[in-house]
Amino acid sequence: MKIKNLLLKKRNNLSTSFCLESETNVLKDHIPIHTLKENHKTKVFYSYNLVDGYKYKIIVKRKKQNLKNAKLIISSLDHPYIIKLIHCCEYASSFISVFEFFSDTNLYSSVIFSAKYDEKRIKNIVYQIIRTVHYLHSNNLAHKQLLPQSFLIKSVNNEMMIKLEDVHKIKTYSSRPNSKIRGQNVYSIGLISNNR
Repeated sequence: MKIKNLLLKKRNNLSTSFCLESETNVLKDHIPIHTLKENHKTKVFYSYNLVDGYKYKIIVKRKKQNLKNAKLIISSLDHPYIIKLIHCCEYASSFISVFEFFSDTNLYSSVIFSAKYDEKRIKNIVYQIIRTVHYLHSNNLAHKQLLPQSFLIKSVNNEMMIKLEDVHKIKTYSSRPNSKIRGQNVYSIGLISNNR
């Protein structure tokens, strides 16, 4: 299976990506800055790390049955247009993921509220989205709900750069055309099926 090959190519050892320390130890160097979402299942917030001085996005999720597969998928992602997982820990009742901070502006709000993009920038954004989807599909992965809100955007060296943010919605799928992920159709870019 391609996901196993992806895990073997990963620079960091998968066993070192997860920790057995307490939740307070993991978050001891992080000062919460802004809470984005909080309910009985999930808490999402930005934090400032006292040790390295960087800003991070932290997601605390209530533990579910299918979390083991999600851990493997998220930790195996290594692509310039997908947000990077820095650290993750599993506890008896929760799962904590620490992600790099890229931007707090998503593609949807950028287009709707402020930005006017010329053709060159639009081509660059679409190219990055296609590269991201191609990376996922070439590793038998698919995003359950790809929307403009799924991508963060910012200007880097006067070029627009995007990153896929909601990696928790990435799932494995069969390479068969029109396979299903929990009742949702999944279509691959460039896949043409003669089955009618």
